[in-house]
Amino acid sequence: METIYTRIALQNKIQQLKQQNTVIGFVPTMGFLHDGHLSLIDEARKICDVVIVSIFVNPLQFGPNEDFNNYPRALERDLKLCTNRGVDLVFAPPAEELIAQETLVVLNVSQLGTNLCGKSRPNHFQGVCAIVNKLFNLVQPNYAFFGQKDIQQFKIIERMVNDLFIPVKLKMVKTVRNSDGLALSSRNKYLSVEQRQHALIVPQVIAFIVSQIVKLRESQSQLTQEQQEILLGQVKDMVAKIPDSRVDYMEIVSSNNLQYTEDIKQELIIAAAIFIGSTRLIDNHILSAKSCEDTFIGK
Repeated sequence: METIYTRIALQNKIQQLKQQNTVIGFVPTMGFLHDGHLSLIDEARKICDVVIVSIFVNPLQFGPNEDFNNYPRALERDLKLCTNRGVDLVFAPPAEELIAQETLVVLNVSQLGTNLCGKSRPNHFQGVCAIVNKLFNLVQPNYAFFGQKDIQQFKIIERMVNDLFIPVKLKMVKTVRNSDGLALSSRNKYLSVEQRQHALIVPQVIAFIVSQIVKLRESQSQLTQEQQEILLGQVKDMVAKIPDSRVDYMEIVSSNNLQYTEDIKQELIIAAAIFIGSTRLIDNHILSAKSCEDTFIGK
């Protein structure tokens, strides 16, 4: 496996690969890899000649009071995991390789980035798109792989790719979970043993919402705003019983545009962000159109 740290070296390598008509699979990460990241690598390995992983903790996607400085980093460990998983190349640039001292051109994220995580992290997705766009330009992948846990990020990057005519096919891979249902996340490292148990409320409340919608679909196709508020209020009551926990958001949105909808027969996304102590955990479930079967495995 080759490790590259500079844009120039990466561009030279990509030029060689393109001359050989190599199918490139790309997995962008912020490092501290876990089985969720490794599942993306596995999917890339299935259909691509070369698999490239980027490891870059992007400062542009962190707010002023967020955990950029404390975000877990373990480059040597990550490189070993990538080697063992059959990755061909890791791009691990320092910040100055990707971020200029003065940035004059930015990508604005509109409707898709205004709710869910965008409510409490207003510049988050602008920062994500800035770096992912640069990485796409550098790596020039045929395919790029992302996890479903960050579904809003996926939808926004999908729109960016379409709007900017970026020639890459995006693949979304199902969330990898622990045996008790908690979605894998680098931020799980922040949790104490007790908080780790409390964190199970995240998949539990999503499972509750999914089960309620599945039942309602048997008799109705619409869920009014008032009915949704009652349902989501029940979730807040469930979370309130967990020590040192609070809901950042819990929403039922259309899969098409991530916006509020009363039509519960279409494909829906049940999405949540919940603080366990100071650690913010996100999760979601995609409920297929008209499905009357509760298929959420995170419960």
